[in-house]
Amino acid sequence: FATIFIDITDSKNEREELEGFFTVNLDLLCIADVEGNFLKTNEAWGRILGYSTKELDNRKFLEFVHPEDIQATLDAMGRLGEGEEVLNFTNRYRSKDGSYRFIEWRSKPKGRLIYAAARDITDRIQAEESLREERRRLAAIIAGTDVGTWEWNVQTGETVFNERWAEIVGHTLEEISPVSIQTWMGFAHPEDLKAGEEALDRHFRGEAPYYEIESRMRHKLGHWVWVLDRGKVSTRTPEGKPLMMYGTHLDITDRKTAEQTHFRLAEAATELQSCTPDTVDYTGITETARYLSGASYAALNLFDADGGSFTTVAVAGVPHHIRQATDMLGFSLVGRRWNHDPLREAALGDNRTTIFPSLGSLASGSFAASLAEGIARTFGLGEVVITRIMTATGVLGDFTLLFPAGEHLKHRVLLEMFAGMVGVTLARIRTEEQNARLVQEKETLLREVQHRIKNNMSTMTSLLSLQADRVRGTRIAEEILNDVRGRFRSMEILYDRLYRSDVHGVGSLLEYLQALVRQVVDLFPGSAWVKVTVRSTLDECAGDGPCQLDAKRLSTVGLIVNELVTNAMKYAFADDPRRADTDDAAADTPPPTLTVTTACRDEAIEIRVEDNGPGLPDSFDPDNPTGFGITMVQAMVNQLNGTIRYGSSPEPDTHGARVTLIFPR
Repeated sequence: FATIFIDITDSKNEREELEGFFTVNLDLLCIADVEGNFLKTNEAWGRILGYSTKELDNRKFLEFVHPEDIQATLDAMGRLGEGEEVLNFTNRYRSKDGSYRFIEWRSKPKGRLIYAAARDITDRIQAEESLREERRRLAAIIAGTDVGTWEWNVQTGETVFNERWAEIVGHTLEEISPVSIQTWMGFAHPEDLKAGEEALDRHFRGEAPYYEIESRMRHKLGHWVWVLDRGKVSTRTPEGKPLMMYGTHLDITDRKTAEQTHFRLAEAATELQSCTPDTVDYTGITETARYLSGASYAALNLFDADGGSFTTVAVAGVPHHIRQATDMLGFSLVGRRWNHDPLREAALGDNRTTIFPSLGSLASGSFAASLAEGIARTFGLGEVVITRIMTATGVLGDFTLLFPAGEHLKHRVLLEMFAGMVGVTLARIRTEEQNARLVQEKETLLREVQHRIKNNMSTMTSLLSLQADRVRGTRIAEEILNDVRGRFRSMEILYDRLYRSDVHGVGSLLEYLQALVRQVVDLFPGSAWVKVTVRSTLDECAGDGPCQLDAKRLSTVGLIVNELVTNAMKYAFADDPRRADTDDAAADTPPPTLTVTTACRDEAIEIRVEDNGPGLPDSFDPDNPTGFGITMVQAMVNQLNGTIRYGSSPEPDTHGARVTLIFPR
C-alpha cells in the first residue's frame, strides 16, 4: 500500500481565478462545444439578456439566435470547426423578454471546445442606423429642395461641392474638378464679390448668425444665373478663427426674373399715368412689350381713324445698322401704313392674344408667304404673337412680336395687362386731344377737367412710388398693378360718361357708379359670384332729375369708391371658396354681396358702400391708416370737404363692413 500526495494548490488557484474572471467580467463569456451547446456562461448573460447561467448551460445556442441570422451563425460555426478563429461576427440573440439584441463575437476554437467573448452592440447598431437614416433624410431633403451644397475649409481654401452645385452653372462636377475657393470665385460676378466678402466678414465677426447673399454666377452658356448663397461657420480654430463652413446654393433665377419683370411693369404703369399727348414714348412702350414677352423684335401698330388701316408707330429690338439700311432703301417700318387684311382679322378673331406658328402664316398669297418664310429663315425667326390693345369701347391697335426659333411667349398675363394699360392711356390721350379741339366756349371747362385729372394722376403716381419702395416680393407687386388698373378704369369710365353726356363737364352720379363698380369687381377672381347692387334713395334733386356732379368732384368720388370696392373684394371676400372660379365652390354658402347706395339730399350727398363679409378687423384704426388705399381715400374726402365713417352693417345676421361718405352738394 502506498500513498501519493500531489500539490494541486496552483491548479486550484487557477480555477478560482478563472471562475472569478467569468464572474466579474462585463463581457458575455462562454465555453461551448462544436455541436453548438453552451457548456459554461457567465453572469453577464443575465444582466444583458435576462437568462441565468443555469438557463443557458447545456442548451444549444441556436435556440436563441434570430431566424434570419441562423445560416450566418452556422457558417461561422463551420469555420470554427475547421480550427479557424471568427472575429467581429455579429448576430441577434433573443432576450428573455422576447426582444433581440445585437451581439458581436470573438471566438477561438481549441480542440472540440469554443472559447468566446461577446459584447452587446445594440446601442451602437441603432446609433449607426440612426446616422444612416439621418444621412438618407438629408440627402432626400437636398434632392427635394434642389439645392447645391458646399463645404469650405476657410483656412486652407479647400472646398467640396455636390453635383447640383455644378449643375446650377451648367457643368458637371467632373468638368470643374479639382475644386477650391478659387473655383467659386471664378464663377462669381465681379460686381458681387465685394458684397459677398462683406457678408462673410460680418458672419466671421459674429455680427450675423448666417452668411447670406443673393449673387450672380456665370453659366456655361454665357448668361448669368442668380443664386441664394447661405452658410454658417460650424467649427473654429483654437485661436477663434473660422475653420469649417457649410452652406447651400439655391437657384433663384426664375424668382429674380419675375421680380424684375413685375417691377418693370410697375415702372411702366407709373410712366403711362403721367404721359401726355406731347410726351408719350411709343418706342419705350414697344420696348417694354418686347421685354415682357421675351420676343426678339416688337412693333406697335395703331389703328387709323378711318378704321380701314393701321400704322406702325414704333419698333424695338431691331439693330441700329439694320434700321439705317432699311431707312436708306425706303423700307422703314416706322410710319408705314398697312391696309387691314381680312384673313389676318379673321385669324385674330376676338382673342386678346393670338399665336401664329411662323411669319409666313400671317402673309396673304403664296408669293408673300414664301418671301416671309425666307425672311424668317434669314433671321432665325419662329413664332409670331399679336396682342391687341383694347379698351371697353374697342380695339385701338396691337403689339406684333417676333420670337427666335424655338422660343415662346413669356408672361402672357403680364403682357395683356400692359396692353390694357396702354389702351387706357391711349384712350385718355385721344380724349384729351379731342378735348383740345372743342369749341371755344368749352375750353375753360375742359382745361379744368384736364388739370384735375393731371393732379389725380400725379397724386397716384407719387403714392405709388412711395408704396413701391415697400415692395419686397412678386405678390405685392401684382397687388400694386391691380390697384393701378382699378384707378385707370375709374378714370376711363369717367371720360366715357362725361363725353356721352349732352351737358359737357357734368355727369350722373348713379350712372357713373353703376358702370364703375361692376367693372372694378370684375378685375378680381370669382367676380361672377359677387352680387353687386348700385341703387339710389332720394336721388331726385328737388325734382330736377338724377343727381349730377361736375367732372372735378365726380372724378374724386370715383377714386374713393374704386378704393372702397377694391378693399371689399380684397378682404371681405378673401376666404370665399368661389374666388377660385371652380365648379365645386360651396353652393350652400351665402353669395358675397356688395351694395353701393347713393342719396342726394338738399344740402349733402351720401354714398354708402357695404358688404356681407367678416367686417372690419379689430386692429383697424381709420385715424392712423397703414395702407396706401385708406390714406388716399382720406385725402380725397378732404378735397370734397366731406366726412367718412367706418362701421358695421346694421342688417341682422350680417357682420359686414359699411363705409359712409357724406359731402356737401
